[in-house]
Amino acid sequence: MRSFDIYYFILAILGTVGMMGIGISFAQTSLLMFLSFLVLSLGSVFAGFKRKKYLHSTN
Repeated sequence: MRSFDIYYFILAILGTVGMMGIGISFAQTSLLMFLSFLVLSLGSVFAGFKRKKYLHSTN
């Protein structure tokens, strides 16, 4: 069984918060909120894939 990786956990929480925020921004019809939560979601996904690629390339 793999060990718990706090970095991936934090990225997962940030991605989830970003997706929830996108839904809230639709309800509020706020473009600024939508863009900020979109950046948060995409940034966390990008950081996760970048770290995964880095960890698998070093092994």
